[in-house]
Amino acid sequence: MNTKFNKQNMITVGKKIVSNLLLIVALVLGFAIGHYSHSFSEKKEVAEDTNPYNHVFSPQTISVAVNDANEMLVIDRATGKYQVYSDSVGIMIFKLYANKIYTNETGK
Repeated sequence: MNTKFNKQNMITVGKKIVSNLLLIVALVLGFAIGHYSHSFSEKKEVAEDTNPYNHVFSPQTISVAVNDANEMLVIDRATGKYQVYSDSVGIMIFKLYANKIYTNETGK
């Protein structure tokens, strides 16, 4: 097999090497991004677990109040800490509760 090392052959081989290197770099970079984005999303999920609005309360552990701006307050009886909900949330819960009481009284 007689091969000649001329300028055209060297350019062709160089282009193949560069394209293969770019492919390998892209694959390694994609793997690294996937690995680290997974670890960042795990940290975010842990932070979401500490969100106080992500908790179900029982009537024995909280008190509910409404302030002068019609905002609903959920007060933890043990610590005294509270969470403020917008006025539309308080009004919606009041309407649901009032409808439940009305339905129970009228039997409809």
